[in-house]
Amino acid sequence: MGEVRTSGCALVLFGSLVFFASTAFGQACTPVVYAFRHAEDTNPPNPPGPIFALTPSGAAHAELYPTMVKAFEDANNFCSVAKVYAATTARKIDTKKDPCGNACESATNAFDTATPLAKKVMSTDPITTVGNNQLYEYLGNGNAAPTSPNYSTDTAKALRTELLATANAGESSAIFWTSQGLHVLGGAIINGTSKVPDKNGNPKVVPPRNAVYIFKADGSAPNIATFSDIVSPSLYVQCYNWIGVGITVAPPPGPRFINPAGSPPTQLYFCGKDGETVLGGPLGEACACGAQCGTIPNGPGDPVPNCRSTHTATPTATPTPSTIKTNKDILGKICNTTTSMEPNTSGANTFGACK
Repeated sequence: MGEVRTSGCALVLFGSLVFFASTAFGQACTPVVYAFRHAEDTNPPNPPGPIFALTPSGAAHAELYPTMVKAFEDANNFCSVAKVYAATTARKIDTKKDPCGNACESATNAFDTATPLAKKVMSTDPITTVGNNQLYEYLGNGNAAPTSPNYSTDTAKALRTELLATANAGESSAIFWTSQGLHVLGGAIINGTSKVPDKNGNPKVVPPRNAVYIFKADGSAPNIATFSDIVSPSLYVQCYNWIGVGITVAPPPGPRFINPAGSPPTQLYFCGKDGETVLGGPLGEACACGAQCGTIPNGPGDPVPNCRSTHTATPTATPTPSTIKTNKDILGKICNTTTSMEPNTSGANTFGACK
């Protein structure tokens, strides 16, 4: 009889554990909208053009998004990205930097940055139209930077409707954009003035290249009607196993790759702060598409920039010895600058490092 009671207790305990486990693992994820600035680009001469093609480092940066976003989702219980959007490539973004008129192709930097993640989660190219409206950088507010953006344009409302529908399906969205248009994009997502820096404002505050702007859904699916604004412009950033000029890491100073260290080996990812964090370093405006375009060497295994041109890109990527790290060796991670920074790694010009 005692044996039966013991078995019964064991069954009750087992059932409780199963219930607890199912409750813990069955917690609902939080739908979010990610807004990213496009990866490193340049403005090669026209011809060969086109304007704003990704550099080799920028193309390698774009390839990091599927891994970075998935790891960040898992760490924060954010719903998986199901939709990926990009500023349209249908026309010129900045006519001041486009001396060759209508013959030029459109800016492709945001589209090309978004493509690896879009291919991963949607098996197709990024979305550039909503409700028959093209996703121009100011979302229906004209071609010039608006001083008082309208967040009720047809384009803004159509985008917001799609983002809410995705959130109410228990999924997240990711949007890749121009630095000039990110402030307007943030406002369109929340239907109001956003904390996303306004590059066109007074004073100008450039959204950093490695910024990660996250808009969380308010409430629970299927009754989500709004998104919250970002908590802080610098809360989440992309960090890399590469440091640029001016960041002091001993020994020696940058620019250089940071190798795993310790026992067991741990990879540190260094984060920028205030202004540009450019993989490969600041670029000249006339760096040709396919050239090295920075201090990180090109290698035979690097992603090839989509130059979208019939002209020959010169110089092409130069093979380097296997002992030299190249663009293909860039690693990245999305980090929380308030909770994830390692002690004694921050400085006057950097948040520090996370691992």
